[in-house]
Amino acid sequence: VDCFLTVNAVGTVSAETALIARFDDSTGAATVSGAGSLLSTDSFFVVGAGGTGTLEIDAGGQVTTFSGTLGLSRDSTGSVTVSGAGSEWDNRFELFVGRDGTGMLTVDNGGRVETGSLFASLSDLHGDGTIVTEGGVLDADLVFDATTGARNTLSFGSGGTLRMFAVQASNDAF
Repeated sequence: VDCFLTVNAVGTVSAETALIARFDDSTGAATVSGAGSLLSTDSFFVVGAGGTGTLEIDAGGQVTTFSGTLGLSRDSTGSVTVSGAGSEWDNRFELFVGRDGTGMLTVDNGGRVETGSLFASLSDLHGDGTIVTEGGVLDADLVFDATTGARNTLSFGSGGTLRMFAVQASNDAF
C-alpha cells in the first residue's frame, strides 16, 4: 500500500488523526510546502505507524498536531524533515522520535519544531535548526540549578539547538 499527500499553494488539510504508512510493509509520504500551507490534526499524528513513512515540511509550510510519533511499531520507520525559514511543526503535547520503531527528525535551514515534551535520542535528531520543548526524556545530561535556572540548551546534529524549558511544579500540586 503506497499513499502520498501534498499540501501546497496555500492549501489546508485538517483531520482528527493521521497515520502515514499505517500498515506493515506500507509506504507513505506527505509534503507540506509553501507559506500558508497547513496540515493539522486534533489528536494523534503518526509517521511510520506500521511501515515506512516520511513527512517533508518546507518553504514555510506549517504542521500543527496534538501528539506526534515517528516510528510507532517495532518494524516501522518514521522520518520528518522541517526545512527552510518559516517552516514549522507545532506539536502541542508529546513527541516520540522512535517509539518502538526507528525515528529520525531533521530540522535545518531555519526550520523549527515546538513540542510540549520530547522523547528522543540525540542521535535521532539532525540538522542545524531549532527544537523547543518544555521537557522530555533524552539521552543527555541536563542540569537545572541556580546557574541555568529553568532553561537549558543542547546542541544536536550539525549545529542545531535544542532549547528545553523545565516546567516547575507548585507546592499546591502535591
